[in-house]
Amino acid sequence: MRILQLDLGGHRIEFHPYVTVLRGLDAGLREQLIDALTAVSAGRPSVDGLVEAHGVVLELTEATLKLLDLPGHADEGFDIVVRRDQLPNNAVPAGAGGRGQLERARSDAAERLARAEADVDRVAVALQASRAALADVTAGGVPGGHGGAGSDAPRSELTRLTERRAELEAAAEQARLEHARAQQAQTIADERVTQARALRAESARACSIAAGALESARAVRDPFAATALEAARERLANLEAAEAAGSDAVASTPFADEFDDPAAEVVQLEARRLELEAALLALDTVDPFPVEVALGQLLSADSEGELVPLDEAIRLADELAKIDRAVAAETPPESTSGSAIAVARRRLDAARATVFDAERAVRLPEVDRTDIEALENAHEQVLIAQDRSEKRLSGGRSKQKVEEVRQLEQEILNRLGFVTYTEFVMGTSMLNVDPEREKRLEAARAELASAEDALADLEAGVDAELARAALVARRRELHSEAITLLGRDPGEDVEWALRHHRVRVQDSGDRTGRLEEALESAGVMISDEDVPAALLIDLAKIWLDEQGETSSRRALLEQQLGELEARLVLVMEAARIREETPSPEHLEEEASERAARRSSQLEEARSTVRTAQQRLDRQAEIEADVAQRKSELEAATSAEEAVATALAAAEVEADAAAEAEHAAATERSRRESELATAVEAEQRATDALGELSTRLTAAAQTDDSSALERAVADAQAAVDQATSARQQAARDLAASDAQLAEFDGDGANPVVPAAAASVEELEWYLLSRVAAQRSVSYAGSVPLVLDDALAEVSGPDLVHLLSRLERMSTAVQVIVVSEDEQVASWADSVGTDRAMTLFPLPV
Repeated sequence: MRILQLDLGGHRIEFHPYVTVLRGLDAGLREQLIDALTAVSAGRPSVDGLVEAHGVVLELTEATLKLLDLPGHADEGFDIVVRRDQLPNNAVPAGAGGRGQLERARSDAAERLARAEADVDRVAVALQASRAALADVTAGGVPGGHGGAGSDAPRSELTRLTERRAELEAAAEQARLEHARAQQAQTIADERVTQARALRAESARACSIAAGALESARAVRDPFAATALEAARERLANLEAAEAAGSDAVASTPFADEFDDPAAEVVQLEARRLELEAALLALDTVDPFPVEVALGQLLSADSEGELVPLDEAIRLADELAKIDRAVAAETPPESTSGSAIAVARRRLDAARATVFDAERAVRLPEVDRTDIEALENAHEQVLIAQDRSEKRLSGGRSKQKVEEVRQLEQEILNRLGFVTYTEFVMGTSMLNVDPEREKRLEAARAELASAEDALADLEAGVDAELARAALVARRRELHSEAITLLGRDPGEDVEWALRHHRVRVQDSGDRTGRLEEALESAGVMISDEDVPAALLIDLAKIWLDEQGETSSRRALLEQQLGELEARLVLVMEAARIREETPSPEHLEEEASERAARRSSQLEEARSTVRTAQQRLDRQAEIEADVAQRKSELEAATSAEEAVATALAAAEVEADAAAEAEHAAATERSRRESELATAVEAEQRATDALGELSTRLTAAAQTDDSSALERAVADAQAAVDQATSARQQAARDLAASDAQLAEFDGDGANPVVPAAAASVEELEWYLLSRVAAQRSVSYAGSVPLVLDDALAEVSGPDLVHLLSRLERMSTAVQVIVVSEDEQVASWADSVGTDRAMTLFPLPV
């Protein structure tokens, strides 16, 4: 979509379909214009006007914009206006001022200072040489007459710069080697950390397995095996003693008389025994050892946490690598101007018109209007005759009439060069084929195909360039995110730095999870939500304290249970004796029965003792297994602690390697920056020497010293300008040093001053905006508006940026709101078919 006209504030503003430079807007009208343009792109027109979409001019109404599917972009915050504070390095992001940005700002300031100092040296030498040449002329000699003294200083400066460049090349190469070694050392350290972390994970799994095996072994323990064996032995001993004393002694023993109601006491003792067993079971089924081990492992973790890779850094590295591969795989398109595309479009239109004329000339031979009327009249007569001959009462005369009029029609057709009347109607004739016209038609069609291919190639170049701009802009965004994440500017090694970036994690999930699992196994109710490690530690300590308090309670319960078992055996025996004591008349009859019962009871008691003994043996085996499992868990825990120690040492080594790599990267960046500055200074000195030699040679050919005086004045102005730039760069460097000192002193985040963006950065940013606005809806593109965004750019840089936008204006309309004379001059130089400077007109 292209905006052609807007009516606002009593003024009518018209727009060029490609590039429009708007001037003569006061503050109020300018604000209204920006608001109106933004409203149009958002689908909410606030003024009247005209728009063009797909070659159709439409009234600017809400219905039109809805038809073009523009309203949805207002909800997405789509903005077509480029403002000065949106350009790279102009906007200060939220939370700006990290150490990485401070170091980057200081590096830029130091580079500007070094360049400024080189410029001062160069222009000072040029000033000295110009003054010497002027002094020679004034003294009556020729410039450089003293053995070329006028150019000796620039030559010596050039020699010094060449030597300096060679020294810096060697230093930069050494810094590159040191950086490569530091990267290799860090890679090795990271591999050791990875291996140690894998061993740590294996040892943690071994601890978990050993803890599970210990829990399984303890689950089958029998805490009452020894008590049951003692009770069974005591009962057997009583029965055997009774058997040895004889039935009469048993009957007459006062054993049964010791209890008032043995049966009732048996019931009470059995109930009490159940209570004691239940209490012991509640105490004995919970083993504090797993909780103690898990708590000890968690408390032994490194308080500073572990170094682990950061998922966000890996994601950024992957996306950067993907973009780098895509950019490297693309061949940079040849740079062509927007006028070339306009010329290609005009060529295509002309080719289409030529093909149309050639096809028309081939299809329609030249026919006189009188012959056309005669043929049409003859054909009408043929139709009438045919109609009459088809009637029922028609005779031979009718058929003869048909033949006559057909013969007359055919004669006219033959004279005109057509075989049938249908050929005449279709406008084609095989009898009047003109080879020259056919040749012109073929040439026109070939030219049309060539024009279409040429325009397609140019538009494909625009598409490729816009796609490349979007990729480069995204890479810039990722690079900025990486600097913020890393806290430093890694330069060209940003992907490597991201993949080797490590952050500390306070606690591993395995240790916290094992403690939580041990507490849950011990019966501590924990909600499904994530519980902080500190709260788990407090819960474990409280639970272990409670378990320690129950040890005395357990011993007391076991003692009470043993005493109760012994008394229960006696009471049960007394109850049995009282129940089985016969009356005097049945004494003899039951004597044999008592003997049989005693024998059966003895056998039963012996069997109970054997079962209890087996139960105790089984418990001994279980306790041995539990002890072995405890030893295995302790060994696994010790192994994990050893691996944790090795991991901590490897992380310390990785930290040191990362710091060394950072220092090496910084040194390499500094050396390369110094080398680039030296190369640039050498090139400038070479150019200055050539220019100075040319001027001195020209001055030597005349007695007029005005040229040398102008050279001295120009050199003095250059010295003043370079000195001012050096002072400003020195102030920027001092400010950066002060901010770094403040940051290191109290850890605050001072705002980092924005460095001047390079022309390349501005170019890619603007092209990425064009790419984003090229296809937003059914309307196609929406205009790109520059609201005095390039006010701080001038000279060749401004011309370059505007020319790049002009080339893309075939895809996206460009509107520049600016009062800058340079912008207007550029628009005039491009031509009215590509750009135009316009002013608001009163309605």
